[in-house]
Amino acid sequence: AIFVSDMKRIHKISDGALKEMIWKAPGASEILRITPHENGLLVVTKTSDTLKTFFVRDSRVEETWDGAVLPLGPGLVSTRLRLDRDLDATRFRWERPSIVMGSPALPPEGADCLNAVVLPAGQKDSRPTIVSYGRTGRIALWEGGELVWEAEEGSGVTPLSIESRPSRVQKTGSEAASTETVRYALSPRIAVAGPRIVTFVNEQGSGGIFPRLNLFSSSEVVAYEQAGNALERRSLASFKKGHCVDIAVVGKQAAVLVVEGKKSFVRFVEL
Repeated sequence: AIFVSDMKRIHKISDGALKEMIWKAPGASEILRITPHENGLLVVTKTSDTLKTFFVRDSRVEETWDGAVLPLGPGLVSTRLRLDRDLDATRFRWERPSIVMGSPALPPEGADCLNAVVLPAGQKDSRPTIVSYGRTGRIALWEGGELVWEAEEGSGVTPLSIESRPSRVQKTGSEAASTETVRYALSPRIAVAGPRIVTFVNEQGSGGIFPRLNLFSSSEVVAYEQAGNALERRSLASFKKGHCVDIAVVGKQAAVLVVEGKKSFVRFVEL
C-alpha cells in the first residue's frame, strides 16, 4: 500500500485511487514526514518549532516520542532539531542521535538526520555506508562516520519547513527591536532502492531569491549509485511544470507525489 498525507491527514492509496483516511494529527500539530515501519507508520510532526513522533498502526497511535524518531538500518534513532540563534543566526543543527531500539546506524556529525539512509550494499567491515545531505545541503556519502564524498550540484528543498519562534533582538544604538527566526526547510526524501538511492530535485529558478515563498520552476527525479567512494547520478524523469513533494520505492518503481498548480497526483517512474 502507498500512504500520502497533507499537513493534517494520512490517506491510503489503493488501485491508484485515494481511499480512506487512516489518521489525523492531533491539535495544532502538522505532519512533516511519514515512514513505513513494522506494518505501521512513523509520523514526524511539528507544533510550532517542536517535533514529536507518533507510531501509528491500524489507525491507532501505539507509541509517541518527543523529537524525531527515524528508522536507520535495523533499528530506530531519536534526535531533536535545534533552531537556536545563539548557535548561528541562519542555521540549524540536529542534536546527537540516540538509539531508541534495535541496532541502528547513528547518523554522523553534519548529516541531515531526517533524511539519512543506510546503503545495504555498502557495508564494509561492519562500518555502515550512510547517505544524507551534508552541511551544504548537497547529497553526501559517509563511510564508517567519515565524510568521503559530496555532490557538486545542489539538491533543492521541499515546500515543508520548520521555523523557530520569533525572538526579539535589540538593535545596536537604538531602542527598536526586530523579530528574527531560524528556518529549516525539509530536503527531498532519500529512498533506498536495492544498491542505489532515489530522490528528487526541485528547481526554484528566480524563485530562489525568495525561498520562503516556495516558488518552484521544475523538478527532476534522480538516482545515485555507489561507485567506489563516490555516487554516480542518473536522471530518471523530469516535470517541467510543478514540483515534487515526496517519493517512495514500490517494487521496481519510484512513486513520486507531484504538485502542479492546485492539482496533486502520484506518478510512477521506472527504476
